[in-house]
Amino acid sequence: DDNINIKKKYGLGEKKDYFYINQSDTFEVDGINDERDWDELIEAMGVIEMDADDIHNTLSLVAAVLHLGNLQYEIDTTSSEEDKVVISNEDQLSLVARFLEVPAEELKRCLTTRGVGTHSVIYVGYNDEQARGARDALAKTIYGNLFDHLVSVVNATLARGLDESAVNTLIGVLDIFGFESFETNSFEQLCINFCNEKLQYHFNDFIF
Repeated sequence: DDNINIKKKYGLGEKKDYFYINQSDTFEVDGINDERDWDELIEAMGVIEMDADDIHNTLSLVAAVLHLGNLQYEIDTTSSEEDKVVISNEDQLSLVARFLEVPAEELKRCLTTRGVGTHSVIYVGYNDEQARGARDALAKTIYGNLFDHLVSVVNATLARGLDESAVNTLIGVLDIFGFESFETNSFEQLCINFCNEKLQYHFNDFIF
């Protein structure tokens, strides 16, 4: 089965096994067929002219993000630094390093310490909160940059063969303020909601 082979290739298990996607405890949604959507995704990558290497690199980065979220930390009992942590499941670290194509030891250093100084750098260990923050920040950066890259690939495919000045079709992302209503709403939230409504109105009026 192709799906089983792909999961094995990227070291993946079940959806419930990954911290970044299991927190809702919802893995099946009525009307959504994951296998069909997967097939459509791979087909769409071919439509925008991504070759086998591009697809592999994209899936490798997504797999790296999933494995990053599963990194766990424990107190380093051998260290003189108070609350310094180390990665307790280095098998996950090895998977992340493999899919990012970076040395595992270097990745571990970046996820558990920070450099202090310029000419003579001293590495200071992270505590649990700092280490988890570094882990999540790296995952967000990888995922965000991958998203930007895919948007660029779509735009480049749409523009292929056209004079740059003639290109008027592209994929864009409207990132507007989130509309939220809390039990107690501050003036700041009122301003955010007001801006959101104005931006949404302008977008709808301009596009449609």
